Amino acid sequence: MRAASSGQFIVDTGGDNALFLFAPFVEKHIGFRDSGLATSLQVGSYILKNPATAFSKATKGVEVTRQWDGQIGSQILRRFNLVFDYSHKVLYLEPNERFAEGL
Repeated sequence: MRAASSGQFIVDTGGDNALFLFAPFVEKHIGFRDSGLATSLQVGSYILKNPATAFSKATKGVEVTRQWDGQIGSQILRRFNLVFDYSHKVLYLEPNERFAEGL
């Protein structure tokens, strides 16, 4: 079992994935592979079990940035009502009726 890892993630409301980990994060924490399941993902105070996860193998482009560790897409975000407070750079999450659905 691996130790928990934390990171900075882009919220991509148009992304059709659940969790996408960028290459530097994958290399540092996981080792390379194509896709699978993370054991869990904590978003704010909410924990989602076994989110479908894509692991980047990219060697160039945004997927090799060290500015972010990955992106959280619509398969996760649709489980929440979202309120973006752009002036304070805060995202508020409220579980909705889809929260208990499997990922």
